[in-house]
Amino acid sequence: SGDPSTFSPPRDAFEPYLESLVKDQDDNMRTIASLLLTMFQESKFHYPAVEIETTFRSILEWWMVNTTAQYEEQRELVENQLEDETAPRRPLPELLQLAITRKREQIALTSMETMQYCAPHECVLALSLLSRLALEPKFKALFKDAVEPLLGCVCAGIWPEAREAAATLANLMWLPDWKEEKLVCWLKFDSPNCIVVDAANCLLPVKTGNPKPVDMGKGMYKSMWGIEFVEGSCITLHPDGLRTTHIPGTLASAPALDTLACTSKKPYAWLGSEPDSKHFTITCWFYWPASPSPVDKVLIQTSPKPKSPPIASLYIECEEKEDQHEWVWILVDRSDVKRVIRTPRLMQGWHSLAVVSSTRNSKYPFDGTKFFLDEWKVELKHVWMPNDFHVIGNSTGTYEGGEGKKPFGLITDFRIYASTLNDTAIKAIAQSTDTESHPDEIVRMIAQMDAATILAQRLDVPDTASECLRALGSLATLASQRAKIYSVCGREVLRMLDSPHPMIKRQAARLMTNLA
Repeated sequence: SGDPSTFSPPRDAFEPYLESLVKDQDDNMRTIASLLLTMFQESKFHYPAVEIETTFRSILEWWMVNTTAQYEEQRELVENQLEDETAPRRPLPELLQLAITRKREQIALTSMETMQYCAPHECVLALSLLSRLALEPKFKALFKDAVEPLLGCVCAGIWPEAREAAATLANLMWLPDWKEEKLVCWLKFDSPNCIVVDAANCLLPVKTGNPKPVDMGKGMYKSMWGIEFVEGSCITLHPDGLRTTHIPGTLASAPALDTLACTSKKPYAWLGSEPDSKHFTITCWFYWPASPSPVDKVLIQTSPKPKSPPIASLYIECEEKEDQHEWVWILVDRSDVKRVIRTPRLMQGWHSLAVVSSTRNSKYPFDGTKFFLDEWKVELKHVWMPNDFHVIGNSTGTYEGGEGKKPFGLITDFRIYASTLNDTAIKAIAQSTDTESHPDEIVRMIAQMDAATILAQRLDVPDTASECLRALGSLATLASQRAKIYSVCGREVLRMLDSPHPMIKRQAARLMTNLA
């Protein structure tokens, strides 16, 4: 009842009110006001990680002491009149057993129970701030010491705090690399059925047709890595096309009651300046057959525009000379000019490809595009590809037809970075013989701590379940985790496909797709 403005003042009126509460005598009120002010003052997080590390550490350390995951330890200290001592943190396996016991016996810790010994409301706010920072590539390295406590919170924290902890873990696996390389698309093609799995956890690709799995013994990385695009098959990265300056925010959060329309309306809002549209890197491996068919082979196609059909921006063209076929690469620049790239002759087998677009203002200055084939490269000065990646592996045709008639063939490990990689990084990719150097260190680190089993314990309450499902979906991009995830929660996730909550249905569907 009453005037709503008296309960929900506009932000410019609310901030002075919070500033007055920072001086309040009540510790809880001061902490809540301070956390909210920090969240409102987002501009302070537009700077490099080193400049906010002190603030970050203070919030993280405060949360680790006051989290409801420490409820039993804090209560024991109070009951033994040892409030001045720091409660020991229980090992993660013990907290997991506690979570399993609570789930089996249907015991739920409440915020009211914990308020005397912990700071439940403040901790939810603290994790809400940390989860926002976890999305930013420049801040991810700050979380290396936080992964285990976050998993502990998923195990033993109250439901709202467990939800924020799961969201923070899921956000760490979004654009998942420690090196601030901004990996925005990664189609591993590491399994015959995992064709539309984006290991950057950013996109929800769509398959058209039936790409073929790699033949036994022919795959990359001594395994089954590889998908062959044939006539009528391709992958659509995003309905509107992917641009590295406008990363979809679809998988950056999972509010239980939201729909796909709610979360896909706006691109991700960077904390600081957005990437330059000319700063990006494309890498992939492709297999060149002994007798390639004499047709063009399209690797990347742009999105269609009003009154303008899509164009193949990177492809291999077949030239006929004296009854022989020669193959040249074609890069179409931003002015729709075809740039012919003549490379060393392609021999049968796997080859590494990279296209690096940069300017003099990039981290590794060069005004134009560098094209790499294995360890050979050419520099195209003042030439840039369109920052528009719609379809991979084939041409969808033009208004005159020709749909799906230019399949690229067998590829794997296709990546797009919203940054300029240097020559050393490109050379390392070309020389890689296994997956140890792959940019999924964050996912592997979280997986090694039995995250699949932990996240599977908190699927009972909708808002927490949606974030745990999002995190599990990201874990499932790691081939070694797929069977484990299905064994601990597969049947439960299948039932969630019929959930009345749109977000839970969507996250459950994504998880099952990634499990394949």
